[in-house]
Amino acid sequence: MRWISGVVLAVLAGAFSAGQILSGALQQPGFRVQTDPIAVLQERLDRGEIELEHSPERGYLDSLLEVLEVPSSSQTFVFSKTSLQSPLIDPDAPRALYFNDDVYVGFVRGGPVLELGSIDPVHGTVFYTLDQEETDAPTFQAEGIRCISCHLPSRPDIPVPRLMVMSVIPNENGEAVGTDVSLITDASPLARRWGGWFVTGTGGNIVHRGNSVIGGDRGPGWRLGEEPHLAELDGRFDVSPYLRNDSDIVALLLLVHQSQIHNLIGDAAYAVRAAAEEEDARERFLRTADPAYSRQTLNRVAEVAEPLVRGLLFAGAVSLEDTVAAPSEFAAEFSATGPRDSRGRSLRDLDLDGRLLRYPLSYLVYSDQFDQLPDLALGYVYRRLREVLGGEDSSGEFGHLSAADRRAILEILTETKREFRELAGVSVSP
Repeated sequence: MRWISGVVLAVLAGAFSAGQILSGALQQPGFRVQTDPIAVLQERLDRGEIELEHSPERGYLDSLLEVLEVPSSSQTFVFSKTSLQSPLIDPDAPRALYFNDDVYVGFVRGGPVLELGSIDPVHGTVFYTLDQEETDAPTFQAEGIRCISCHLPSRPDIPVPRLMVMSVIPNENGEAVGTDVSLITDASPLARRWGGWFVTGTGGNIVHRGNSVIGGDRGPGWRLGEEPHLAELDGRFDVSPYLRNDSDIVALLLLVHQSQIHNLIGDAAYAVRAAAEEEDARERFLRTADPAYSRQTLNRVAEVAEPLVRGLLFAGAVSLEDTVAAPSEFAAEFSATGPRDSRGRSLRDLDLDGRLLRYPLSYLVYSDQFDQLPDLALGYVYRRLREVLGGEDSSGEFGHLSAADRRAILEILTETKREFRELAGVSVSP
């Protein structure tokens, strides 16, 4: 959660202050009690409906992952000092990350807390810590300034904290060297991804910045780009304190994708609610009740919802360049969940041969966060999906979708998502 690069902090501090972001995040239009997975879990703990078990090796990690249904196979390792617990992190003691569709859990060996990002259906990402010292009443601490001061919004007019998957050029201690720092998205070239991360399961001609440092004397296999294809991490560091000995490339690819989509949904939700409430307030002041929103408000909806449409459909996403190695345990677990249509197809089916998903529409259309978008935003997104998938919009930015892709995605979405059928007015003949 803490970004130690002075260059990054200096640049971002000019546009935001943590106090402004925290105020904006907690006073969003339509604010209500948080119902993110961690808030819900805390209520269950307080009522005595469930307990978290503590272990001397990893504190509450194992039990927490089980309760939240976060698969251990989602484990990835980051060894750059880009966290709240940076002093404890380096290539010999990386931070392990685990995630499902709406929770992210960070574990640092010997660290005093677990770090969590939890997706609230209305308010977006909420950051927490959980003390690793054993207690009769484990309590998640909602983090404000400590996390938000680094998880800065993407733009000044939408003060919603965002998830960040960063790539740096790390030295042998895990510190960022120079100013070559980037936020990874689906559009990021593979050759610039995962600096400061361990990556296992790669194959073919896929090249990235993982598994390496610059400078120092860590020996053969540690220099930048020298050994991108690792099967496991035994020998790189002591893996015994962790749940697994891998940092799966499929998990990393999905981590990048879904963190980007969570951010886009959060931005659209905030901006559209703000625009709609501003217009409603103006009408109350003028004592009018026009049922139609103004062109200004509708333009604002399009401005913030169109990037979400592009992200959902992987517009601008780079090719994987080659086939990712044999499907991993995580890949199998990921694809096994989620709805399937009558032909057995799912938006969670992986491709991994040039592109991430077999049917390139984000599985996060099934998420509570997506479903809780304001009606104006949801209606816009569904209309645009209908236009693109139905062939009405064949513009270049969606040129990666073949006619067969569009048809298949439209059929899957129509059959598995009732709200899409209703709001987009779509029916697909057999």
